[in-house]
Amino acid sequence: MPEVLDEYTKFIDAIGLNSTWEKILARIDNSDAVASDGTTQDDTTIEGIVNSVSSDAIDTMVSLVGDLYEYGLAHVNPSLKKKLGQFYTPSDVARLMGRNLKKLFHTNDSETVFFLIEPSCGCGSLLLPALDELMNEGIDITPLIRERLIICDIDGLSIKVCQSLMKRFFGAIVPDDHVVLGDFLSDGTRSSIATVCPADKAYILMNPPYGRIDKKRYGKYATVVCDDLYALFIERCLEYRGMSAIVPQSFTTSAKFAPLRVMMASACSGNILTFDNVPSPVFCGRKRGITNTNKSNSVRPAIMSVSCFQPSNDDRQGETRCLRLSPILRFGVSQRHIAISDDTMALAETGRAVSMDEAERYFPKVPAPLAACYEWLSRQRRISACCAKHDGNVRPVGTLWIPATPRYRTCASTRKLNRSSVIAIDFVDIDDMMIAYLVFNSSIAYSWWRFHDGGITLTKGLCFDIPVPPKDALDMHAVCSSYNALVSSEHDALRTKVNAGKINESLDFGQDVIDRNTKLLLGNMGDDAVYEAFRAMHSPDITEQIRHFA
Repeated sequence: MPEVLDEYTKFIDAIGLNSTWEKILARIDNSDAVASDGTTQDDTTIEGIVNSVSSDAIDTMVSLVGDLYEYGLAHVNPSLKKKLGQFYTPSDVARLMGRNLKKLFHTNDSETVFFLIEPSCGCGSLLLPALDELMNEGIDITPLIRERLIICDIDGLSIKVCQSLMKRFFGAIVPDDHVVLGDFLSDGTRSSIATVCPADKAYILMNPPYGRIDKKRYGKYATVVCDDLYALFIERCLEYRGMSAIVPQSFTTSAKFAPLRVMMASACSGNILTFDNVPSPVFCGRKRGITNTNKSNSVRPAIMSVSCFQPSNDDRQGETRCLRLSPILRFGVSQRHIAISDDTMALAETGRAVSMDEAERYFPKVPAPLAACYEWLSRQRRISACCAKHDGNVRPVGTLWIPATPRYRTCASTRKLNRSSVIAIDFVDIDDMMIAYLVFNSSIAYSWWRFHDGGITLTKGLCFDIPVPPKDALDMHAVCSSYNALVSSEHDALRTKVNAGKINESLDFGQDVIDRNTKLLLGNMGDDAVYEAFRAMHSPDITEQIRHFA
């Protein structure tokens, strides 16, 4: 496709992005027409560009057209593309979100009388596959598009692209009075939507833009302190009946998103599915024409399916409103079809419910088998209560060194590690030090990090918040024995990697040691299901996670 992109960018340089796409869309809209004998070289070139992105498969064509448009946008102004925060939704994600919409419709609206709003429709990479999936689920799409669909975007050209593709695949377009050119967050856009769509009858389908905001412009929003566009979009969407959305999952734990979490915990019920970005990211390969070297979108996303209005039908009146989150899921490239599926969405449905009391701090991501254990651990003392207070009066008995960039396991060492990112913790009580050593070399510390963050870095604050089982509940003879055995084997467990020319040491005792320490520390708080779920927390295998997290 390089030669097509070369011709495409030549057109853009010659006549501009808008005029180029007017020609492309004219050809897409008239795709079955026979070219006249008077065609020009330009007509032939445009036909070649259109042929390169044309397909009878909606997912394929929407993806290719979206890539072409994104490439052109980046060619014209890469910094503008970044400012707009536009990144296209993979079709498998869009289809899962479409099925989530169907479930929301079925749960809340028995007569299926609803409106659907796409507040940042772009070229339709989310909307069109989701509509196709709704059609597969038995919903009549034509009247929905013509009567009850509202599309919005600040980019008028991308709306035209979306409409053209909608006409091609569904034979219908959104009427002009349901097309809103403008900022979804503005009062004017709110008013325009309100004239055609009652909020209590509307659902949102969105992959909102994200990035830092103009705080003066959006000062009326309570989530302006979050300093991210997607937080404002979520706040705005709480005015409607419900939403199927994909957003960065940073809102689940980052301190700056506390106002958003509190709003969601009080206003929403439903499920949130969360993903890691290793071994394979959800948005892999979805950045085009960007000037930096990272060509994939490394955001760790969350897929939300939530109701924002309590249903009125009698069979739901007694249900407690709550949000449930899945644990952070991992998957490899070959497992994507399993990861982006109803089975993984079901993990969110069975995940631990968020309480209002904890929303200020975080939305923990805890699998169902570990919920009771999580509650027990939450009541225990923390590493911060065990470590030495540097007041000059007490001499530490020892120090533990904890690498701050775990991936599949955490660890602690009694010798100083040669690495740039390490947390050192001093202890004044040898028993506390031995217990803490086993905690870091178990699933407890690792899972606590995954419950509350699980990104790249184990922060010092979260490290000191890791719970420590009570001493009087442990077999201290066994703790001492395990501690001494591991300390004597630290040399054999030493692993060295070179990152950016610098040596980084760590320890890896292996998963079997991690499992033994977990069982020793939890005692009668654990059973086979608990230990299997803890073990799956370390796994990159999505099938193992589904099997043991349900």
